[in-house]
Amino acid sequence: MFGFGRKKRNQETLKKQYDRKLLADIELAKNEFNNIRHNDDLLATMSTEELLASEQIARAKFEFLFREAKHRKVKAKIQESVIVR
Repeated sequence: MFGFGRKKRNQETLKKQYDRKLLADIELAKNEFNNIRHNDDLLATMSTEELLASEQIARAKFEFLFREAKHRKVKAKIQESVIVR
């Protein structure tokens, strides 16, 4: 009736929402970093200095987001592939 506890519940849902967004951003940054590292087409089109710079930027983004998740104590569910023999 008086809204006691409502603010805390709203903060928890906001935290969960932004934690999910942070995890999605980490996944995108990781994929971007891996694509730059393993893309042979970029080697042909970009100079080595540009390639190194873009790789360093992608790595810095990934590391920053990863450290932020660690600081906020965000945990993700990791899906492991199962090999059935």
